[in-house]
Amino acid sequence: MNDFYWGTATSAFQIEGAANLDGRTPSIWDTYTLEEGKILNHDDGRKGIDHYHLFKTDLKYLKELGVNSYRFSISWSRIIPNADGKINEKGMAFYERILQELAQYQVRPFITFYHWDLPMWLQDMGGWTNRNTAFAFADFVAVITQRFKQYCHDYITINEPQCIINLGHKTLEHAPGIFLEDKEAVISVHNLLLAHGLAVQSIRKIDREAKIGFAATSSPAIPIDDDEENIDVARRCYFSLTKGHFDQVTLYSDPIFLGDYPKEFYDYYQSYLPATLKEDLVIISSPIDYCYQNIYSGYFVKANEDEGYKILPYSEENPAYVFTWLHQMPKTLYYGPKFLYERYQKPIIISENGISVIDVLTQDHKIHDYARIEYYRRYLEQMEKAQKDGIPIKGYFAWSLFDNFEWAFGYSARFGLIYVDYQSMKRYPKDSFYFYQKYIADHQE
Repeated sequence: MNDFYWGTATSAFQIEGAANLDGRTPSIWDTYTLEEGKILNHDDGRKGIDHYHLFKTDLKYLKELGVNSYRFSISWSRIIPNADGKINEKGMAFYERILQELAQYQVRPFITFYHWDLPMWLQDMGGWTNRNTAFAFADFVAVITQRFKQYCHDYITINEPQCIINLGHKTLEHAPGIFLEDKEAVISVHNLLLAHGLAVQSIRKIDREAKIGFAATSSPAIPIDDDEENIDVARRCYFSLTKGHFDQVTLYSDPIFLGDYPKEFYDYYQSYLPATLKEDLVIISSPIDYCYQNIYSGYFVKANEDEGYKILPYSEENPAYVFTWLHQMPKTLYYGPKFLYERYQKPIIISENGISVIDVLTQDHKIHDYARIEYYRRYLEQMEKAQKDGIPIKGYFAWSLFDNFEWAFGYSARFGLIYVDYQSMKRYPKDSFYFYQKYIADHQE
């Protein structure tokens, strides 16, 4: 695995804290976390894990872990806090210090520009329903790329667009929690994709060495066995599109990689798309380098004469841990990359993969998270199998480096390789940290 990106990942709102310090203004998640009944246990996401003050000691763990790469996001409202567009130099200085620390440890930075934390000043103007938000995003991306091109050449424009639209505007499980009818949802999808395309163009103008992607998420369909008919059914099921759902992989990936929306999308929503559609798709499909994918779980399917395919229920062999959607489905790291590469013909990077389990801090400050280790072991085994079968997987980022604020689930869901005591803010590497450390060391070549 020469030149393979072994990494781990975090996001700004989940870890930084310091929500009101040094010129940062609220994002949609600052507002949402304070709304009654939105976050489990009424947890306040603005606190994060105080990474803003503890980043130097936090980043030392990357060196100990042995990763060569680190994915993190930049808080938009920490950089451009107001509608006047002025740059907050204190915010820029914070991220420059992070990049300097990473350079010291010879860890390659992967910057994510948008991990769900839209500035409130933009939401007040309509958020993603407003086409101008796409251009504001491109300006933000240009500011960051210009300032940090001496440190970074790997960029992820947007994280999980499926969650931005579906959870933020349909199920209302995420910020901003504002319901949109299908017409406005389609417009928001399009503006989000336009933002990606404009951002790609901004980056290319500034950094000729840039490698760019966007991090979609999906739950791959897994054939119940290796029968070709069931594999074909799983492939078709994975890439299908259902009216009223805005979380399917093709909705966001087809326009970017193939230059057009899926046929079903036009069948459902063509009248909602803007008059500038043709010109916009040229921008949206600006060439990128990688197919990033966040993969956690999936579902089994098999061929069915009456309906084409049948989705099978989970069995006891694939137990749920904390979230019902996080069943252990290791083959998703085989079939997900396989199907994505067949369709989009771009090298794959697994930009997130991990599990939340019940962690217990022992008296000697250990966390024996065997279930998480088994999750990683089985998933990585399937990723290796995909590589051996010719799928060009170029990187893997474990989610997450630390326990943190896990959106609607607050601080109750622990995904970290490092345990965080939320009272003292002390950090304790888990057994899974040392498992991943050894796995990386054993797979350097």
